[in-house]
Amino acid sequence: MLSLGATSAFAEVYHVYEGESIRDVIDIAVDGDEIIVHPGTYVEHIEFWGKAITVRSSDGPETTILDGTGGWETPVVGCDAGTFEGFTVTDGPEGGIVVGGDANVSTCLIIDNAAHGGGGVGGSAGGMYVSGSPILIECIIRDNKAWAWEASGGSGGGVVVGSSATPTFINCAFEDNVAQPGYAYGSSRGGGMYNSGNTILINCKFTGNKATHGGGVGDSWGPSCCRKLCLHRELNPRPRTVRRWTWRCDSLVRKWPDTGQLHLLRQQIRRGRGVVFLGLR
Repeated sequence: MLSLGATSAFAEVYHVYEGESIRDVIDIAVDGDEIIVHPGTYVEHIEFWGKAITVRSSDGPETTILDGTGGWETPVVGCDAGTFEGFTVTDGPEGGIVVGGDANVSTCLIIDNAAHGGGGVGGSAGGMYVSGSPILIECIIRDNKAWAWEASGGSGGGVVVGSSATPTFINCAFEDNVAQPGYAYGSSRGGGMYNSGNTILINCKFTGNKATHGGGVGDSWGPSCCRKLCLHRELNPRPRTVRRWTWRCDSLVRKWPDTGQLHLLRQQIRRGRGVVFLGLR
């Protein structure tokens, strides 16, 4: 049963148990409140509605699951403020999670979501769609799919970073996400991530992601930064484009639209100084 925990003059703590609705508790919560969700599978879609609240699991993502099956045509989670911590987000029919504003998302598993155009992190992404300046820590984004939209290929099987977004990913893993090629135009971008913003990756790992362009990260020529150690193994359809790179980059590496600059930056990848596109020949 839903219960009210310790309270103060400024905040309340709610407990949600399997069979109850997280969404209903978010509706009555106000800034500063905390919602603790106990183990179980919750078949619902939730939205923070700009509230600076904390929604966290009591026992971690392995036992606390948000399941998007049920006919909704929205991502499973919309988090544009506050803190979202310790959930598995899965089976989103139009993406797993949309993250924006100054939200903090940590220790979440974003797995087996799909969307037309993008997969893992919602909106136009399979797993996750990102806007604003959120921070994402120790999340695993795995097995999400960006389906092709009619003739056009998908972008961002795992994550799409929107235009003007400035997110930071720390200790995150992007694994086995897929951006599906279109049947007419053929190409797809960013199996792990499609970046249109200014993204910082710190100690992140990309492995086994697939797209025709940018198996790990595809880009629309916005700036990005990879800091500290990142390991990548990505797959484009041509077997000889499989790469495995380890690099250290402690400063901003910009992506430029002309071929010469891209060639130079690919050389920097091999010298251990930075990365622009992953999966490029």
